[in-house]
Amino acid sequence: MPAVITSEPRVYGPGSDASYFQDIALAAVHTPASENAHDRLTRYAAEIDREIDTPGSLEGRRALRLERESRRDSGRAEVRVGASSTTIAGFTTPVYLVADWAAYRSPARSFTDQTTKLPLPEFGLQVNVPSFTSATSVGTQTELSGVAEGDPSGTVIQASLVTQAGQVAISQQLFDRGGLSGLAFDKIILKQIGQQLDAAIDTYVLNQALTNAGTVSDSSGFTIALFLQDLAKARELLSDTAGTRLLATHLFTTSDLFGYVTRLADTTTLRPILPPDSGAIVLAAQMNDPAWASWTGVHLGQMRWHTDDNIPASGVDTQLIVARPEEIFVFDGEQLSFAYPETVAGSLSVIVGMRSYVGVVVRYPKAIASITGSTYPLTLL
Repeated sequence: MPAVITSEPRVYGPGSDASYFQDIALAAVHTPASENAHDRLTRYAAEIDREIDTPGSLEGRRALRLERESRRDSGRAEVRVGASSTTIAGFTTPVYLVADWAAYRSPARSFTDQTTKLPLPEFGLQVNVPSFTSATSVGTQTELSGVAEGDPSGTVIQASLVTQAGQVAISQQLFDRGGLSGLAFDKIILKQIGQQLDAAIDTYVLNQALTNAGTVSDSSGFTIALFLQDLAKARELLSDTAGTRLLATHLFTTSDLFGYVTRLADTTTLRPILPPDSGAIVLAAQMNDPAWASWTGVHLGQMRWHTDDNIPASGVDTQLIVARPEEIFVFDGEQLSFAYPETVAGSLSVIVGMRSYVGVVVRYPKAIASITGSTYPLTLL
């Protein structure tokens, strides 16, 4: 019986000695190694084409999203790909690179992961969401009498897309000699930038959400009772504000503040006053869902307590955020990689980086409230 090949190793898959970003750089210049780089990029382009033609392929759908987000750079992509039969391979990073982790950990984007994520619009740098600013009229109608009538007023909530990006200049020597058992150094750098890109996006989303948020001044002095009182005031801002009237679902604080509060013990029993539910934390971890990764295992009333170390400081104090984050729409694009060898060719260096487009629409500005004051200093620990 003849042998049948059911699968082949991917060009840039796990264990491959080839570097996707180095090949992009080599394809842009004429060196003895350029031909092999062109060949690998061409084969990778064929792999992407097959994924796009395969129904239900997550990799194929991702490639098409990246292609739409990179149309403005399509000419540059054709130059980088060179002999490739498609431009998609020029800016679609191999999937396994996206799954790797960098060694240096940046704060997670926990607040953003709780919001409502929407795809970027096909074109343009602005998104619009219609919004009512006043109510209609409704009343009791008796026989043969008029029906209550009141025309609502409205507006359009607009948000501009911004670019979050980072790059590193990698020397040609590091490209050539920086391999670490098959994992080239440029791949590690890209994952490092990608992780910090997530933190930058989260910081941007937080700042946009807090721009017109409700505010609560802290109670004087810290006790658990006063802490819960501050949270109650913030929840009431959401539920009592005309036109908003929402139930708060989340509390966000820094991990330091969470550590401080949960280490407080009853003076008689010496038991923690607000102990996390360790069983719930284990279950959340098993879900493998970013939306649950930052949950502390503590519920306060109807609110889940999450930590986020990207929360901006308020002077020398921290902020506690009470919110219903599903009312915040985040248009979060794919992370796009780039490699530009021409920019610093004179010093034998290659610019490698990542960028992403993001837009934020706060559907109800008062769906978020901030608690600040000297009761919650940054140095609380």
